Amino acid sequence: MLASAGNADANNANASHYPSDSSHANVLSVAATNSRDLISGFSQWGSASVHLAAPGEAVLTTANNSTYAVVSGTSFSSPHAAGIAALVAESTGATDYRQIKAHLLNGTVNGRDAFGALVPGQDVEAVPGRVTTGRLDGARALADPVGGVLIIAGININDTASGNGNGVLDPGETALLDVTLSNVWTTELGVAGTLSVPNNTALVVHNATPVMFGNIVENAQTTSPFSVTLADTVTGNEQFFLQLDLTSTTSGTLPSRYFYVEVGCSSQKLCTQRPYPIGPRTRLGEVIVFWYRKTLSIWVWR
Repeated sequence: MLASAGNADANNANASHYPSDSSHANVLSVAATNSRDLISGFSQWGSASVHLAAPGEAVLTTANNSTYAVVSGTSFSSPHAAGIAALVAESTGATDYRQIKAHLLNGTVNGRDAFGALVPGQDVEAVPGRVTTGRLDGARALADPVGGVLIIAGININDTASGNGNGVLDPGETALLDVTLSNVWTTELGVAGTLSVPNNTALVVHNATPVMFGNIVENAQTTSPFSVTLADTVTGNEQFFLQLDLTSTTSGTLPSRYFYVEVGCSSQKLCTQRPYPIGPRTRLGEVIVFWYRKTLSIWVWR
């Protein structure tokens, strides 16, 4: 099933959206991209919860009364992905969803702009990091995957031993960043990952050598921890872009994966900033200050 990710500009790691957030292995969540090959402003996203992106903004489609209309929404990006899935099935003769899934997740790119290939992390709306893989590319999806197809299936902050134990990376805190990898295709042996934070020194990764994930067989997952520290000068309410470079003894260099970590949020995942009055339960008339991506929003609860 190719399911639309939703149109509320939310992180689907925190916001429920059915059926795209289903835990069933045969469901893929699809975000929307625009004509600039960036994630659409309305599209829901998720570094480990939305699998790929496809065009879904200003799409020309059929309408009532034998006319055409220009429409937007992830409901129009998921049909693009479904069409590619049908081509994969026809081209490969696949009768199992796992084969189609592997082709789709392997068949993505970071995106392009007028000046060439997009650099991951150069724009907060760039596809890498906003979805698990990238923007779907039809020609690439039709090619057979070579080796395993590794994707990020989970991102978790473990600050029980060295932090305040709230499960969030707070300013000045050292914690373990647990990354879960899932392999949707053939076995990869000796998988190792090197984590970095491009163009930002406020978040430090302490692992000087690659972290071992070990052997990951088809349809299996494994989790490994990275030690990270967030500078105490960070005000919070930010998202940090991280890059995970992967290698294996089976295939050598594997595609890099990208993700965002939200820091300084409450347990309800609502980023707040003083001096506005935010209590454990927001009362009528209170001002809420929070972040959607890099945009500071101010709401009055009514």
